[in-house]
Amino acid sequence: MAKRKIQLILNSSQEHLGKSGSIVQVAQGYARNYLLPQKIAEPVTKNKLSYIKYQKTRQDLINQEKRKLAIDIKSQLEAINKFSIKRKVSDNNNIFGSITDKDINEIITQTTGITLEKYQITMPSIKTIGLYDISIQLMNEINIQLKLQLLPETT
Repeated sequence: MAKRKIQLILNSSQEHLGKSGSIVQVAQGYARNYLLPQKIAEPVTKNKLSYIKYQKTRQDLINQEKRKLAIDIKSQLEAINKFSIKRKVSDNNNIFGSITDKDINEIITQTTGITLEKYQITMPSIKTIGLYDISIQLMNEINIQLKLQLLPETT
């Protein structure tokens, strides 16, 4: 006896099925007993298909705008390329405290007016004077490498 499959539209992203809005084929029992009562999926209709198509085109337009903005931000940051921070230093060139992504964000905001999110900045642990590479991820494919120079503060 062949198992019959049914097509459903996912309302929410499921790890084993797919992303929200995608059309999946599942067994009738799985759909009837789990996906439909939990409102994880809905049956496929013409109206829902056209709505999904509309949402995808809308999301594509939004992503294009975000991509243009990210490219503009990238060009502004690449023009600067190197930031310098002065901190108090001990005798063996260790700084008092450490440099965090909040400090990096403040410097970028002061110099360019661009505010980044904490999760976008990737940096090593900075505890001594020197030159460090900072990675900033604006979007999935748009990354920037900046240099951070840590200098001793003269008193």
